[in-house]
Amino acid sequence: MKDPQFVSWRPMFHWTDSKIRVHAFYCVLAPMLASLLLREVHRRAQERGLPVPAHSIPDLLQTLGAIREVAHLYPPEARTPAHITLSERTAVQQQLFDLLDLGSLAPYQAWWANCRKQHRIDPQGEVSR
Repeated sequence: MKDPQFVSWRPMFHWTDSKIRVHAFYCVLAPMLASLLLREVHRRAQERGLPVPAHSIPDLLQTLGAIREVAHLYPPEARTPAHITLSERTAVQQQLFDLLDLGSLAPYQAWWANCRKQHRIDPQGEVSR
C-alpha cells in the first residue's frame, strides 16, 4: 500500500468538479475493494485450514490478473463447436480460484450469448451462414 503507483491520482484527465470527485472516489474505492478481497481470501483459507495463497494486495491482483479467458471460434467448415476456456492455472492461481469460487461467476455467459447472436452460432456451437 506504500507504493505511490498503487494509490495514484494520475493520470487524471478531468477538469470539472463532478468528474474530479468521481475520479477521487474511484481512487479510494479500488484499494478498499482490493483490501476486502485479500481479507476474504485470508478468511476462507483459514476456515479451510489452507495456507494463505497471497500475502499482499499487489501479489493477489497480479496472480489473479494472470488468469486469462480464451474464446475459441472456428470457421464454419471446421465443424468444431465454439467454446470458451480459461488459461492453465498455477497451483496458487487454482487455490485462489477455488477459494473465491470464481467458476460460479461465469462472466462470459452474457458475452457468449451476444457472440452467438452476432455470429449466428447455434447451441451446439456451429456457425450458420
